[in-house]
Amino acid sequence: MKKKIFSGLLSLAMMFDCLAMSDVAFEAKAYETCGGYWYIVLEDGTAEIIKYVGREEEVVIPETLNGYTVTVIGTTTGSVTIGAFEAQCDIYSVVIPDTVISIKENAFSECYYLADITIPSSVTNIHSTAFDYTMWINNKLAEDPMVIINDILVCSSCTGEVIIPNEVKAIAEEAFSYNTELTSVVIPDGITEIGLNAFWGCDNLKSITIPKSVTKMDRLGLEPHYSDKVLIRCYSNSVAHQHAINNDFDYELLDPELQGTIYYQQKSDNSAIRFIADVSIEDVENATSGNIKIVANSDEYNRKVKTAYRSIIVNGEKMEAPEGKYYIITPAIMINDDDGDVISAEFTLDACSGSIKREITI
Repeated sequence: MKKKIFSGLLSLAMMFDCLAMSDVAFEAKAYETCGGYWYIVLEDGTAEIIKYVGREEEVVIPETLNGYTVTVIGTTTGSVTIGAFEAQCDIYSVVIPDTVISIKENAFSECYYLADITIPSSVTNIHSTAFDYTMWINNKLAEDPMVIINDILVCSSCTGEVIIPNEVKAIAEEAFSYNTELTSVVIPDGITEIGLNAFWGCDNLKSITIPKSVTKMDRLGLEPHYSDKVLIRCYSNSVAHQHAINNDFDYELLDPELQGTIYYQQKSDNSAIRFIADVSIEDVENATSGNIKIVANSDEYNRKVKTAYRSIIVNGEKMEAPEGKYYIITPAIMINDDDGDVISAEFTLDACSGSIKREITI
């Protein structure tokens, strides 16, 4: 597992590692300094802290550096990527200001004695490795195998079949990485984002259930080596459905079976009929498109579903749809005066599997 329980006593090797990491040379483009902070100015005119060289045990990160608002606790890249506070073993506590919105990879990792961190609600993006090998993250994992901060699932040591709590709105990058004891994950409706490589190295993962609410997801960390071993359970035309198709995952669609009743209405002069289907409000509201296939004798017509109605006019009177239902109506279908016309209408919605159909003989 990526997350390791803090033993309470640091070895001499760890201490030497701290000292070595503190002095690692790296390159940074156009960085500026303010006190013990090195930072870069981002495109939006705010500051990203890339290195801390101070020696305070209790760090209160400032809201501004030389007039630039601090929004990111970041990294710097040279031969290796190093978090801004990585391996600063003198630090025991950190207060992050409410100007910060993002905490990047390894930002505080290997700050072994860091036990107290104040994270404001302004932070909406946290990398799963941001607090690796700190007393703080290990205490969190001891309390609960899922560490959730500001509705972000930052990291997890859960095993077996996992159901993510409804409070979670986003899954951090690499949140479940290298969890070889994870077998299935159910992501609840309401989560909108799955971070890059969230399931990297989860060799025994068999299935992931992904709701329609997920609108942002990158590589799951299972492509391409494990895509043939993991079943994606998702909804048709969702981001997860398209991801499964693009990356050759086996998938199972979870769309509900379309159900409803089909009526028909015939003109008084017998020149035309129309079919009227009642389907659930949820099915209609979740659909981005639908189709009506009409077969009149040997002729077939297909019409896109454009509108659903809460009420219609029948024989001059308003008719309300049953509770929880909408009406979908076919165009008028011209019929002959001769008896024996066989006409059918089949309704489908992309939010549902299956179809509803009715056939009549005039």
